[in-house]
Amino acid sequence: MKQFNPSLKPEPSESVAKFERELTARFGPLLTAVHLAEMLHRSEQGLRWSLTQPGQFADTINATRVRIGRRNYYRAADLALLLAGGGAV
Repeated sequence: MKQFNPSLKPEPSESVAKFERELTARFGPLLTAVHLAEMLHRSEQGLRWSLTQPGQFADTINATRVRIGRRNYYRAADLALLLAGGGAV
């Protein structure tokens, strides 16, 4: 599994920064799987299944994942960079 390296993170553009502020205002700094599924307009079970399958989608989304205890959360800042900027995380 790929590990996220924050030192390689590019400077966000204005559109990415705006999208990050909107995500953080709506969901907070960490998104749950339910929030991520809502944002991507997918069912929660469909998203969970997609994230377990090998492929570029799962790799890029899982690179933003943080495990706290037994729960998975996804960083809003990294998702904003990924989704608004189209850059690789």
